[in-house]
Amino acid sequence: MTLTREPSGQWRLERRIDLGTLLSVASALAVAVALVSGLSARMLAAEDKLCRVERKVEDTQSTALKLERVEERLAGVQAALQEIRDELKSRRPQ
Repeated sequence: MTLTREPSGQWRLERRIDLGTLLSVASALAVAVALVSGLSARMLAAEDKLCRVERKVEDTQSTALKLERVEERLAGVQAALQEIRDELKSRRPQ
């Protein structure tokens, strides 16, 4: 479509489109579709990676909680062992 001026001085829009313009618009549209498609694939990959990271975080939190419980038990065992040592020291003849 081209904008032309008539001899009467009025502007008029012609409906003829040349092949170059049509090909340019079609190729621009194809590029836009390809870009959107690429972005969509990137988004899916990012979402998958985020899900994997979230699972790892959950696993790490679970492991940290278990480790904390083991440390608490170990502290109790060490306290009981110290009590036994103190008791044995007090029973030794001097």
